[in-house]
Amino acid sequence: MNRQEPLSVSREILIADAGVEDLGTLLDGLNPGVDVWLLQAGEDAIDRVIEAIATPGLKTLHLLAHGAPGEIYLGGRAITAADFRSRFDGAAGRDLDIAFWSCRTGAGEAGQHFVQAVADATGARISATSGLVGNAEKGGSWRLHVSAPFDADAQKAFNGVLAVTNSDTVINLILDIGTNAVWAIGAVVTVTDLATVNQMNMLTAANTGGSFMAAISEGDVATLLTLSEGATAPGTNGFAITVTDMSAAAANLTAIAGKTTIGVDATQVFTITGTAAEVAAVAVPGGVIKAADYAATVSGALTNADIANLNIIDANTIGVITASIGGTAAQLDALTLGAAN
Repeated sequence: MNRQEPLSVSREILIADAGVEDLGTLLDGLNPGVDVWLLQAGEDAIDRVIEAIATPGLKTLHLLAHGAPGEIYLGGRAITAADFRSRFDGAAGRDLDIAFWSCRTGAGEAGQHFVQAVADATGARISATSGLVGNAEKGGSWRLHVSAPFDADAQKAFNGVLAVTNSDTVINLILDIGTNAVWAIGAVVTVTDLATVNQMNMLTAANTGGSFMAAISEGDVATLLTLSEGATAPGTNGFAITVTDMSAAAANLTAIAGKTTIGVDATQVFTITGTAAEVAAVAVPGGVIKAADYAATVSGALTNADIANLNIIDANTIGVITASIGGTAAQLDALTLGAAN
């Protein structure tokens, strides 16, 4: 039932993510007058929305996919308020309803922001729920400000809910769709709840060109060092990482920071160890967010360059620096260490 192109003049269009489980049950109960556009992984969802809105006579645009607060997952990635703002210039009010048949897309502050942003961008009336969409026995419903595009029998027969509830669900959803379909070049997959390093490594192993946004549940350095960037798109993943070890090697913190485009939270680390160069690389503002009073334990014989590195470290912490310092009088005069060291 994959009708990719609009039919003449349509009053209702349903854009549905082709990866939704049991989608056929809903399409079998499609209401008369609703045209279906199936969105495959890697397709540009906003392009299709723009095309649909331009359809003469359109009264209701339905979007059906898995959802999370402030997001709907279409074409293999999360579509957010930013996507609508960046692709629409804003529009005067139009006689159009856009209904998001996706779980929790309208929930909380993120959901309210999403609904308002889409309304501002498109000029349409927006319907989205803060609850679950789908099977009633699993807590779902099909109630929005507009009628569902499926009949009551299809709504009742649909056996799931359109929610991304945890990282395991995301993994199973993505891998069920198929790696070749999902990992389009430039696709971004957002995991909405905490994910383990092992789970993310499963996904990066299947990735063929996309990237991930995810919060990592583990915080110990040993586990975080095993986090994979993936072979095809290293340096593009936005992993939110908090290091929970109280002491860590500077080189390890730098290595962990290299796995993500988001600054690593190391504010719970109160002792950073390594050579002067290694600790200095962590000390400067950048990929690692440090405690203001972390202590630095510096190893190795100090050279002229290391004297400069000690000054860098001292300038970026009010904690104590422990180091064996030697050298000429001129070298030692170059030290600017604070009184606490």
